[in-house]
Amino acid sequence: MVETRKLRASSAGDRGFTLLEIAFAVLILAGSLIVILGLQSSVVEQTLQDKNRRHAMLMARRIMAAIEILEEPLEEQDTYAPALKVLQQILPAANKDYLADLPEDSIDLRFMARLKVTNWGKEIPLVQNINMKRIDLTVSWGENKQNSYRVTYFMPGDEL
Repeated sequence: MVETRKLRASSAGDRGFTLLEIAFAVLILAGSLIVILGLQSSVVEQTLQDKNRRHAMLMARRIMAAIEILEEPLEEQDTYAPALKVLQQILPAANKDYLADLPEDSIDLRFMARLKVTNWGKEIPLVQNINMKRIDLTVSWGENKQNSYRVTYFMPGDEL
């Protein structure tokens, strides 16, 4: 009869988990949650970065399209202003209604544009009297160099 009591006592103690096992399981769950939240934060940050880059690319495309439709060649300049203002300066008066068709999110003054137009004086072998303009356009949305989109474009100058 004494042996029966010992068996019942030892089997009753084997049915539950120890505090150490529970603490270890909670620690594993907490670590997993931290990793998952970190990944989620990284995905959200990357999505915002991609959205800003896409917006800057579209604004640069609009500015370059406006430059291409100009009848008069661009003068040498180095302009730094909000991207929408640069676009307004370039567009001819006849195409100002183009600005009315821009989506709401295009009118974001965080996006700054630097438009630099210079005469490109490099010589090209076997080509005489070359007169090209170099257009450097950078659309940025932050202080970091990664927060910018840059386009370099060459077009015929005044006298070809």
